[in-house]
Amino acid sequence: MTTLTKLTLDEMNDLQQHELVIQRGKEQWFTVGMALRDIKERRLYRSAYTSFEEYLEKRWSISRSRAYQLISGVDVAETVSEQTTPSERQARELAKIDDVQERKEVWSGEPTSSKILEHVAKQKPAPMMLMDDQGCVVPKDMLEIFHDKQRFDEICDTLKRAADMIEQLSQRESSHYIKRDSVMEDIGNAVRSIQFARPSVVVQKSNSAPLGFWCVGQYERLVGAS
Repeated sequence: MTTLTKLTLDEMNDLQQHELVIQRGKEQWFTVGMALRDIKERRLYRSAYTSFEEYLEKRWSISRSRAYQLISGVDVAETVSEQTTPSERQARELAKIDDVQERKEVWSGEPTSSKILEHVAKQKPAPMMLMDDQGCVVPKDMLEIFHDKQRFDEICDTLKRAADMIEQLSQRESSHYIKRDSVMEDIGNAVRSIQFARPSVVVQKSNSAPLGFWCVGQYERLVGAS
């Protein structure tokens, strides 16, 4: 199990600054995405949370997919210009253009979202690529396993919604015989178990071994030990 570790004074100050940015505005997608990216890359959450996903959920009620969408948008925006920042919608469309130079050319002159969409529509459909949690392309023979990542997330979301419904129901007289604490603990344990079992990164343990994968739990333990 990953243990909590203290932050340095500089890291604590950086975390406070990042969280202030997030607190101020979900409208400011670019600065929020940059703050989330730095918190993730430097693991600035580690003094109070065992994983980035736990931090997102408990500190900000932001889903993992939404946070990575913002971070990905920042990565794309930084490749097209240092002077002007595309909107979040424009960044999502620009991300569909794989070639960085072509992406820059499309963005030059600050085109509208509709013009970017028009350019993307003219492209030949690119082969579908999946990325693991380290940002590496998932090889073809591992695609089926990593396609299941979404199912793991959907199951967790369903369980969390069930927990919210039970919490609301527990305030009503009709729920007298529901053992709320026991049920909520069971749901929490189920969510953590499923989250930790979700495919995370592609690995090859040795040169002769076939490709495999680590689940979130294995990957978090490795990161925590480093």
